[in-house]
Amino acid sequence: MFGSRIFLLVLNFISGVLIARLLGAEKEGVLTTVAVIPGLILSFANLGLMQVTTYFLGQRLYDEQAVISTVMWLTLLTSVLSIGGVFLVYQIMTFHQLYSWDVLILSLGLIPTGLIVNYCYGILLAKQQVHKVAIASILAEFAFCIFAVWFFVINIDQIVLVLLARVLCTLIPAGYVLLMVRKYGDLTPRYVPRLPWEMVKKGSAYAIALFILGLNYRVDVIILGRMTNPVEVGIYSVGVRWAELLWMLPSALIMVNFSYSATAQDDLVSAQKTAKILRMTLWLAVPPLFFLYVLSPNIIPWIYTNQFAASSSVIQAILPGVWMMLIVKVLNSDLAGRGRPEMALWVFIGALIINVVLNIWWAPLYGSVGSAWASTLSYTIAAVLFAVRYARVSKLKLAELFLLRKDDIQSFRSIFVRS
Repeated sequence: MFGSRIFLLVLNFISGVLIARLLGAEKEGVLTTVAVIPGLILSFANLGLMQVTTYFLGQRLYDEQAVISTVMWLTLLTSVLSIGGVFLVYQIMTFHQLYSWDVLILSLGLIPTGLIVNYCYGILLAKQQVHKVAIASILAEFAFCIFAVWFFVINIDQIVLVLLARVLCTLIPAGYVLLMVRKYGDLTPRYVPRLPWEMVKKGSAYAIALFILGLNYRVDVIILGRMTNPVEVGIYSVGVRWAELLWMLPSALIMVNFSYSATAQDDLVSAQKTAKILRMTLWLAVPPLFFLYVLSPNIIPWIYTNQFAASSSVIQAILPGVWMMLIVKVLNSDLAGRGRPEMALWVFIGALIINVVLNIWWAPLYGSVGSAWASTLSYTIAAVLFAVRYARVSKLKLAELFLLRKDDIQSFRSIFVRS
């Protein structure tokens, strides 16, 4: 998983730079704005089924074939409802008056494949098939990187073709995970009495928590797009993309930690393991954070051209918040794995309210940098509150979450090798 994240980091960097240079700040902003609604609906439409599937199978609460059949049935149902939901939001927000229909319709194609991949991840994680999840995670980006290089060479700068390439590339990991899951049971969708309701009921807490968290990540793009212009959104998206690279490598440990927590029998041991992961994650992220903060004013204009120079200010403004958000990501992976996603919900809601209020206030005044400041403050408050709540629930001292210990490096290596 760690190796896949390094490879994914490189692929994201190459494709991101090439597409941004091709489209320019304005078209990059349009692409980001159009994609944000399907992304948010997708985060809710997941219904927490990846997490609840891992939990149900990991704890052996239901028959394996019944769970797999129900997951396939729910995939069909949620795909149809999600596409209808995104279309309705586009109508309400009058996106059809701002962007062409071919762009909007293509963006809907990201939903079914996204749901298939997400749901199947839950099954693979329950089976401890982390390496297969790692492979699936890079397939789409590898294919899209090939498209990006091709577009750059022949100078294709049309948003609709970039979106079409993205949709086509998502078919590859979707097909791969279906082949992998097929080894564990029949993939024919089938309604199993009461089980879909049990999964949705259990997963609703995951779904709401993930939706609020995802909205906190992307509400700034929505507000910025409505209160400023596509150029500011394009500048902001490039800056955020660079800052969120800090999440890429730790996400390998986070996913593995969720998988182990879902099958753990001792909550205290699971919490202590998570505390070790958090300590190492936080402090290993400091050097790249420092270098990115210092070097971004020189790196960004050189890589993306001067029209994206302001993205360096976005990076510097949002980096502290991105670093703090590592606390939430690591700790939430353990609580979600233990079947307690609701513990994070009120913290996420409070942070979202702060983010929305500050974005409405600062975005018109300071543009993309104002949105970055709002996100940093929101992320920081969420991280502090969540750390305090997690320590109480897990019966740990706050110092155990943040102060390095002599055995941390060896513990980190042991976790990585077992993964």
